Amino acid sequence: MPVLKKGVLFIDRKISRLREGGLRFLLLKVKTCLNDLCLNIFAPLAVVLRLDWPSAYFFVGKKFVKKFKGALAQAKPDLRLFRDTHDRAIAIMQQAVARTPKLDELQEWLDASKLLHGLLWIKTELGACRKICDRIVDVRRDLAEAHQLDRMNIVFLPRFLAFGALGAYEYLCTYIKAEELSGGPVKQKIILVDPKIPVNNYSYLNYWRRYVTVITDPALIDRCCALEKCLTLPLSMLMPFRGKMRLSNFLSVGLIRECWEKEGRPPLLTLSAEDAVRGQACLRELGVPEGAWFVAFHVREGSSKDKGGLSEDFRNADIGSYLSSMAAITAAGGWVIRMGDPAMQPLTPMKGVIDYAHSSRKSDWMDVFLCARSRFFVGTSSGPYTVAMAFGVPVVATNYMSSYTMYCLTSKDIVLPRICWSRSEGRYLSFHELISPPVGIATSQRIYDELGLDIIPNTAEEITEAVIEMSRKCEGSLRDSEEDALLHRDFRAFSETCSLTYGDEKIPVNARVGTAFLRKHAMLLDPARRTGRVEGGGSSLC
Repeated sequence: MPVLKKGVLFIDRKISRLREGGLRFLLLKVKTCLNDLCLNIFAPLAVVLRLDWPSAYFFVGKKFVKKFKGALAQAKPDLRLFRDTHDRAIAIMQQAVARTPKLDELQEWLDASKLLHGLLWIKTELGACRKICDRIVDVRRDLAEAHQLDRMNIVFLPRFLAFGALGAYEYLCTYIKAEELSGGPVKQKIILVDPKIPVNNYSYLNYWRRYVTVITDPALIDRCCALEKCLTLPLSMLMPFRGKMRLSNFLSVGLIRECWEKEGRPPLLTLSAEDAVRGQACLRELGVPEGAWFVAFHVREGSSKDKGGLSEDFRNADIGSYLSSMAAITAAGGWVIRMGDPAMQPLTPMKGVIDYAHSSRKSDWMDVFLCARSRFFVGTSSGPYTVAMAFGVPVVATNYMSSYTMYCLTSKDIVLPRICWSRSEGRYLSFHELISPPVGIATSQRIYDELGLDIIPNTAEEITEAVIEMSRKCEGSLRDSEEDALLHRDFRAFSETCSLTYGDEKIPVNARVGTAFLRKHAMLLDPARRTGRVEGGGSSLC
């Protein structure tokens, strides 16, 4: 969306809120402006004098975080400035969170804690990250008990679920599963959705109304904001599960999802009868025969984030490397539906392949239908595959990175990680190195470049073999040789060992690494585990 259009929409929202909120809203905005003015003038001085004013440290710290991200985004950054800015941002944010907050300071304190967590995560100081999460748990619990908020049995969900990347819903999906698996009381979940701001997919949001109260009335949103600040779940950092709070990284997501699968529980979401009927009608209009099965593909090609050192190009893939796997599906009698947005490279016309990304019939509800009704879903490290998972559809996760995100998948899925070549050592990284920090958690192209790594995309042959393997898995005809079974067992076993880098329990990668891919790259498995034939085990919490 152009900057000018965003600006017009922002001003329009403010005018509408002023009309709806009247004098109360105007006074609130005046108070906010005066507070910002005061911070701009006095906060830097307070930091220099080391005064006990947490808001000043948070305000100045955010400026250093912005400066750090700016340095990170430069094509050729001043590395000394980059590191000094990073360290300075950490030091200031540590001051911002040093004091235990009062109830009306909680949201700002949580925001500062999240920023500090992110800064330390980049430095792979994971022990410090866990301490931040532990403290968040203690502070939220103590304030809730002190002010009787724990008696209300409600929680608010972060608004980024509705307005951010589509994949953020997996936090909500996982939280609901964790709550039900734990067997305790189920809290009423509320999310405030400003009707003036476009949501990521309104149809998908509506599917979650079975579990979540969605409030869109502006007047009620204004009155709920105070409670929202006190009771919003920090889902991107923490996940409650069976009496414990754990890091909401992908290990937690995968553990909870796998426990859900092991208990034989159904998917949280099912397609509505209305969407099923109109979805089938749309398929017919697209040329798919009645009763035909199909596989949805979504291959990330780039986004607004892919700029400079902040680029997430390692999550992108060449759609051309997927054509042979599409042909394998159509040869087996299925159809292929290529999903995405019109900015993607158009597909060369192929029999049995629908380039839905460039179709006039594209819509938010049809996006959901395709994810929900696909025999299995072929995706990359991007949000749409999580929609398929919410409806219980198996996933073939290709060109998958960052590597530690493999922990979020389940035994229903097949994964093809990308491997890395070390330029300085002239060799491929082992799977252990690939999953462990710092490579496993790298979140920008800058970090891979600093580590001297070339990221190797999956080949067309590897993708095709994984797609055929998933077809056989869905049909129930997949059988492993003794050697292949050993490879899978060894990969699972060493992934448990790697998980201890991120937490205190052994949690395996539950997804099945593509068999042909694993066989091809068997030399990247840890030699000790290959010869020792260690049995892989599951988490004791399941």
